Amino acid sequence: MEVMQKLRAVPRAMKVILIGYLRIILKRLGFRLISTGDEKDSRSKGVHLNVGSGGYEIDGFLSVDYFSDGYYADKQFNCIHYDMRGDNLPFEDDSVDTIYCSHVIEHIETEYVEMFFKESFRVLKLGGVLRIVCPDVEYLYNNLRDNPEYFSWHPRYRNIDDALICFIDEVANPKVEIDSFGLKQQWSDYDYDDLLEDLRSDLKFDERIPNDHINSWDFGRISSFVKSSGFSCVTKSRCQGSYRAALRGGDMDLTMPQMSLYVDVKK
Repeated sequence: MEVMQKLRAVPRAMKVILIGYLRIILKRLGFRLISTGDEKDSRSKGVHLNVGSGGYEIDGFLSVDYFSDGYYADKQFNCIHYDMRGDNLPFEDDSVDTIYCSHVIEHIETEYVEMFFKESFRVLKLGGVLRIVCPDVEYLYNNLRDNPEYFSWHPRYRNIDDALICFIDEVANPKVEIDSFGLKQQWSDYDYDDLLEDLRSDLKFDERIPNDHINSWDFGRISSFVKSSGFSCVTKSRCQGSYRAALRGGDMDLTMPQMSLYVDVKK
């Protein structure tokens, strides 16, 4: 108890120096000190948005979501309302520090995702970061082609022959019940881009089933769209590995890490 009291009396500046030295020593010994202090401090300042939050609330972030009877009929709606398919983000220009958008853009048509990227650029401060998390369709495709047993985590998987169904379920799940998944030829006869374009075709957001996956994204496709929206710095990240402290921590990136793509985009 006496030691803890003495530690509390140490000035904050001295604590930062001591932690810095401790990190250096541990690094040389092959260890890494993990602290949530930086994350908490950075979230306590500025404006941080969790867009498409659903029931996933994050400390220090404003929950921003679209009210849908298909999702909120039995839940409390404690969010700032925002319809990605028609609204501007309800924030002033250059007023937001970070935006977190996890597993949302796969549910929305491309034209509206592009509008969201442009709105994110508008409201972010210079140096602000948009973090995008979504299914990594290129990773899923490569596993379907080369390592179909990867999908054993998927609820539709019973044996290796189900890998294609699992892939379609994550990329364009309304087409799971359609003959041949609505494809014009065998999936293996397509090249990658043509397969994904064919699977995206004709899919629309349905408010009654807001969790349907109707769109598909990889790092190259996201990079192209965010750059055309004004962003210039696009970084492929890792789970809980954002370079921006507010977007890092044990409460981030909790949704489907086994198949997710993480992209940080800086204004």
